[in-house]
Amino acid sequence: MRRTTFTSSLALASILAICGTAAVLAAGAGFEPAPSKHPKPIPGPGGGKKVPATPPANPAPVPATPIADVAAVQSAAADFAFDLLRLRSAAADNVLISPSSLSAALAMAYAGSAAATEAEMKRVMRFPATLSQEQVLAGYAQLRTAMATMDKETGDNARAMRVYSANRVWIDNSVTLLDAYRSTLTSAFAAEAGRADFSDRSKTADSVNNWVKEQTRGLIPVLISPQDVQPAGMILTNAVYFKGEWVSPFREWGTQNRDFTLASGTKVQASSMLQTLDLQYTAFGGSQIAQMPYIGGGSMLIILPEAGKLDSTITSLSAEWLQAATSQLSTQEVRLQLPKISMSTRVSVGEMLKSLGMTASFSDNADFSGMTGGKTHKITDVIQAVRMDVDEKKTEAAAATAVTYGVTSAPMPKPKPQPIAMIVDRPYIMLVQDQLGQIHFIARITDPRTK
Repeated sequence: MRRTTFTSSLALASILAICGTAAVLAAGAGFEPAPSKHPKPIPGPGGGKKVPATPPANPAPVPATPIADVAAVQSAAADFAFDLLRLRSAAADNVLISPSSLSAALAMAYAGSAAATEAEMKRVMRFPATLSQEQVLAGYAQLRTAMATMDKETGDNARAMRVYSANRVWIDNSVTLLDAYRSTLTSAFAAEAGRADFSDRSKTADSVNNWVKEQTRGLIPVLISPQDVQPAGMILTNAVYFKGEWVSPFREWGTQNRDFTLASGTKVQASSMLQTLDLQYTAFGGSQIAQMPYIGGGSMLIILPEAGKLDSTITSLSAEWLQAATSQLSTQEVRLQLPKISMSTRVSVGEMLKSLGMTASFSDNADFSGMTGGKTHKITDVIQAVRMDVDEKKTEAAAATAVTYGVTSAPMPKPKPQPIAMIVDRPYIMLVQDQLGQIHFIARITDPRTK
């Protein structure tokens, strides 16, 4: 029996640019470890002389390790992404967003924010008001640990779903990061920080792009241009690479051009796959919802709104809505028709962040003193590039033998119910999650033919 495996691969890269005085991007060239510069000790009461230390009468307690709230971090990333999805949907037809990549890149900036800038970022990124900055960062640290454990557990299965996430900070030679901030980058984000000559814009852009290309297995070759690079700045980058094979692959002979109705009502031909299989399925909030599992864990959630209801469905999306919908999934036999997808996008989300209320972070009043010790930098732009492919990838050969036995004098079986038809022939939504429930990708597809 021949089987064509059906895979989806996804590459995501987010870049957050921070500069001193000019509102443009900055990046890193020859990447060398940035030496730490420890501040000189402040002389005590005796000037430069040593003074015996006198313990305080009531010593302050040693602060406890913050309690991580991974669920809150994941829920906030989802709600934040849905906010951006609503804004992007007003300006574009097909929309691709990576909540995990964007959240990680911005969270590295949040780790260095203070005062009003911190409060603003916390509100826009949807972190609960009850969580401190330390608790949020502890959540990111624990999430990375959980992802590493997840990867080890599926390490022996070459076909298991894979999610690779990497962070890196690029700083100009003129910039010095605080030791405490460098420590947070390492502990919460496993992010390297290094120096480069940002005045060489072409070399800097090449270095960033080469790193992104390597991390995304070549799916995203270019993220920034030399014009995006600004001297005396910093760049915070995150790249995610995802690949998964379906537990129940589509057969190649089931793929053919089929009708797809655009939002305008125009019918076009889109290459679509078709099969009947057992899926986790439900009808919720006026949408059909099916969950396609990947080998080794994780899944793609396909949300098919009623005709003409795509925008109203997107308006309703939230982490709470998602939890309510998936809690109603049950195993059903489904006849699923799904378009093949191959598309990419590169978009600046800076203006969208401003419209959500993140304005101080982009202004001269920005306070990222947790990074450098002073109000020296502001965010200049946030750029995300996404590439997604959903198509047949490879063929495997297999053989199967079955021995059947009949039961004597058995009653006639009841007629088997017809499978539920889920024909994705109109605008729809897709979400890609790992087994931790982390959303790595959200897509709004109005025309599957678009590259």
